[in-house]
Amino acid sequence: MAQAAVAIGGNLGDVPATIQAACAELARHAEISGLRCSGFFRSAPMGAVAGETFWNAACVFETPLDPHPLLKELQRVEHLSGRTREVRWGPRTLDLDLILYGGEIVESDTLTVPHPHFWYRAFVLEPLAELIPDTVPPGFASTLQELAKRLRQRSFRLGIGGEFDATIVRDVVEEFSAEADIEFIELLSPETIDNVPNSLRIWFGKPTAEIGPPDTPTLRCDRFAAQILRDALAAAIGRLVRV
Repeated sequence: MAQAAVAIGGNLGDVPATIQAACAELARHAEISGLRCSGFFRSAPMGAVAGETFWNAACVFETPLDPHPLLKELQRVEHLSGRTREVRWGPRTLDLDLILYGGEIVESDTLTVPHPHFWYRAFVLEPLAELIPDTVPPGFASTLQELAKRLRQRSFRLGIGGEFDATIVRDVVEEFSAEADIEFIELLSPETIDNVPNSLRIWFGKPTAEIGPPDTPTLRCDRFAAQILRDALAAAIGRLVRV
C-alpha cells in the first residue's frame, strides 16, 4: 500500500460539485481506501489561455495500485467529468494530477512523480499541506507545510539567474505588485546560488554547475520568456483564497 496525493482543479461548470463527484468516484474504487479531501481554494489562472479563476483542492488516499495504473484511473475520472484536451493548458472541467506516491520517485514518458512543478504552486501546496503537512516529498528536505510557508513570505524574494532580460523581469514583477512586495535578486552563478535565500528561484538556460540542494529547489527553464515568469509568479503568489 502507498499513500497517494492528488491535486484537484478546474474552472469550467460547477467545479465544486465536479470535485465532490470525483472524490466520491475515487472513494468507490475497490483498491482505494481512506480517501480524505481538503477544503476548497480559488486561484488565479496560470497561462495565457487558461481561462477564468480556478477552484482547487487535494485528496490523499491509500492504494495498492502502482503509479501508472493509478494514473489511468485518474484520467478515467477526468473523462467522466467531461474533461477534453483540445487546447493545451486551456480551461477544463477537472484536473487530477498525481503529485506524490508514497516515497517513490517515478520518471517515465507519461508520468513524473513527485510532480515536477508542485513545489512552487501555492494552489497545490496549500491544499496538500492541509491534509499531510508533515510529509517530506522524496528528493526534498522540507515538509509540505514548510514549502507552502516559503511562498507565503512577504516580502517575496525572487531569485533569477542565467540568461534573462532584467528589464522584462522588472516589468513582470511590477504586474504582480498588488499581490506581494517582490524583491528581485539576480543570481550570479549556480555555484553561489545558495548564498541568497529566496522564496522562488528560477534559472534560465543551461547551468554550468548543479543547482541547489533539495531544501532550496530551483525552477530550471531552457529559455527566458516573460510568460514563463508570469506563470511561475501566478502559481506562487497569484490570489490564492481559502473558500
